[in-house]
Amino acid sequence: MNAPSAPRLLRSALLAALLLGPVAAPPLLAQQSANAALDQCIRGQQRGSGLLGGLLGALGGLGVHLGRRSEDRSNERGGVSISVGAGTGGALGLASAYFNAAATCFKKHPEWLPESRLERGQDVEALVRETDYRPEQGLLARSTQVDMPPQARPDSAVEVRSRFILLTPDGSEAAVQIERRLFAVVEGQESALPLPAQAQEQRVLPPGEHLDLVRLPIPKDAPLGTVYRLEFRIRAGELPASSAQAQVQVI
Repeated sequence: MNAPSAPRLLRSALLAALLLGPVAAPPLLAQQSANAALDQCIRGQQRGSGLLGGLLGALGGLGVHLGRRSEDRSNERGGVSISVGAGTGGALGLASAYFNAAATCFKKHPEWLPESRLERGQDVEALVRETDYRPEQGLLARSTQVDMPPQARPDSAVEVRSRFILLTPDGSEAAVQIERRLFAVVEGQESALPLPAQAQEQRVLPPGEHLDLVRLPIPKDAPLGTVYRLEFRIRAGELPASSAQAQVQVI
């Protein structure tokens, strides 16, 4: 049987885009925001990108198919390549849409970006005993743990608690660089996402244990099974960056 013609495949791609469009339409926000203008901005960004994202995902599948036509003229294989290309790309797009829309809004209005919170953990004396720290070791900055629930439902939010320690030979404060990275993993494909919080910060902190607190929204339209992974990195002085990570799965 002959392979389907390009116009026929294009019609299939457009149909897939139309089917994906309503799914990617503006959802309710994943968490109640204190800034109504930010809410409206995110909805507007998602409304404008929903149908286009579906179309691009479908056309991406079409491109995969056309690239393979010379290798396999089978109707069956052609149908699989276009559906897989559109399906995987569309799912990752849904998992990313809220965060990309929020990033666009924060670029337009940086004053809307929420501030991170830092809390104190163990005091210096307890930390020195626990780590067996000695002043001759010099500056010590280490990311020790990232805590978040292992699972969450769409249209919710989880608190991410990243712990790190800072010790100095003379007990003085030290400058540290904090970095937060967010990734989405869908069907084995991973994509870096903008975190709706400060991605990088410079802080001057006293020695001791510190807890970095941020809230991670779980979008209403995130496909079930999506994994969001957050990596927390800390660096001080000339020391290499120390990192820890955790992940949450959408159920």
